[in-house]
Amino acid sequence: MAQFPSDTSASGVWNLDEVKKAKQGGNWPRPTVSVTADALIIAGGGGGAAERGGAGGAGGYVYATSLALSSGVNYTVAVGAGGAGSIGNGTTGTQGANGSNTTFHTMTTAIGGGRGSGRAGGGYAASSGGSGGGGGPDNTSAGAGTTGQGFAGGAGQYGAGGGAGAVGQAGSSGGNGGVGISTYSTLLGVVSAGQNVSGTRYICGGGSGAGPDGSQREGGLGGGGRAMDSGHQTSGYSDATANTGGGGGGTFDQTSVPAGNGGSGIVILKCSAQAYATTGTVTEVINGGFYYYKFTSSGSISF
Repeated sequence: MAQFPSDTSASGVWNLDEVKKAKQGGNWPRPTVSVTADALIIAGGGGGAAERGGAGGAGGYVYATSLALSSGVNYTVAVGAGGAGSIGNGTTGTQGANGSNTTFHTMTTAIGGGRGSGRAGGGYAASSGGSGGGGGPDNTSAGAGTTGQGFAGGAGQYGAGGGAGAVGQAGSSGGNGGVGISTYSTLLGVVSAGQNVSGTRYICGGGSGAGPDGSQREGGLGGGGRAMDSGHQTSGYSDATANTGGGGGGTFDQTSVPAGNGGSGIVILKCSAQAYATTGTVTEVINGGFYYYKFTSSGSISF
């Protein structure tokens, strides 16, 4: 037997079986550590619109550096969902939704992407967000982006969603989604996240606006959804890529097939010390003396 460190919940001499049970039950003392962390926080993208619809804007992003974290504190992570795409059945159709915010504890928040404008459900305007949604045929104004987190959508009918790196393209025959950013490509590569384009990784691309047949557009780099024209009436065809914060693509026709859903968000932490415990869907990577944690669902982390 060995004498182990003691605190109010674990003191004295413990045999190995008792140590194992105490650790499993959360009654074993954790070391006190000083932790510094950088955090990349990406919100959910906005949903695309049906019936000659505009596309969803990308979720916003925040990169926070040198966060001082304390031992014994349970830091919560809330990963925002992508907004649902609309279904284009005229006045009985459903309207699209904005993406949800993503937060790291009480420290910082990335704003969800705005939905695109469309005719489904009686017609509705594009929304502002992290990046704004694209304009539609009846409500041609695009949604605005949030300063420091994204750009506006494209104005005019079939407008594209804004991305983290550029305004969504406007145009009468569909617009390309606003490009995302590759600023954090190295970090994304360590944890295998984002859209990999020839070795460069992008996040937060806007969706593309729906044009007629022969004028299909592509989503912005960073997981943006592509537009659905009359020749591609397949559920999920215009969805943004999960965990990129990409905006959903729009659809041209009145159809029961929904427009593209926005991509869910993600949180990536780069920490100076290893976590004591995590919850949620988390991947740990140890690289270059740092501990990386990729959250693709809501959860928590403590040290």
